[in-house]
Amino acid sequence: AVSKHGNGPIYSLGEAKFLVREEAQRMVSPLADSIPEPNLTLEPKRSIAIDRSFPGSIPPENPLFKPADIKRIKDMGFDSVKFLLNPYAVMDGSNLINSDYIKKSVNTVIENGLPCIVCIHPPRGFKGVYFSDKDEFRKLCLWYENIAAFLAENWNEKQIVFQMMTEPSGASTDPDAWNYFNTLQHRIWAAIRRKLPQEYTIILGGDESGYLEALYFITPVEDPNVMYSFTHHVPHVFAFHGSKMSKGRHYDQVSGLAWPAD
Repeated sequence: AVSKHGNGPIYSLGEAKFLVREEAQRMVSPLADSIPEPNLTLEPKRSIAIDRSFPGSIPPENPLFKPADIKRIKDMGFDSVKFLLNPYAVMDGSNLINSDYIKKSVNTVIENGLPCIVCIHPPRGFKGVYFSDKDEFRKLCLWYENIAAFLAENWNEKQIVFQMMTEPSGASTDPDAWNYFNTLQHRIWAAIRRKLPQEYTIILGGDESGYLEALYFITPVEDPNVMYSFTHHVPHVFAFHGSKMSKGRHYDQVSGLAWPAD
């Protein structure tokens, strides 16, 4: 592709892959047949995320988003709100801390007419620590039990969904390793279910920052009330345009892109 910008043209290359039916069938995970028949209590279909709801790792006394924000989200046609929670802000070893902030945030969503997806969203460094050290991972599993118990004590299964982690990474890709992601996820799921009853919907996913292809390498848990998520940022120039998140790529200088594109 060639486009004009400034004093000269900019050249770029693109790649598209087309799979014939036989090849596509070979790519379907052999684990697909083991997925239990779904029986979801809540199935969010059009949700919006409140991302990085406060700066740093110390939560404010009250949520920075307001009831008017949730009402506007509902008026726009969304059926749920995904509340991203940095575990550093609510974790002390295996103990749950700052639970009042979680309660106020989730209630701000629920009391204004939408169910809330409580999603653990740690920074990359967190994943590298807790997915590579056995003792730290044990603490993490105990913490998951504690937050699961807290959620079950405060809200019913029609009000919340619990997402184990968004964009997981840092685990081993060796199936024989103790910290192979599929193994870790099954252990965390079991820890959650010890405190969060079967009636509550849980969201799991794949490794490698949650990309779609990573779902091929996980074994579904024996739980019909589980959804599986993936993260998709392609094309990046659309996903991040106007943002300073991708340093050096100048996406913040691009604005007004429409999607779908023609």
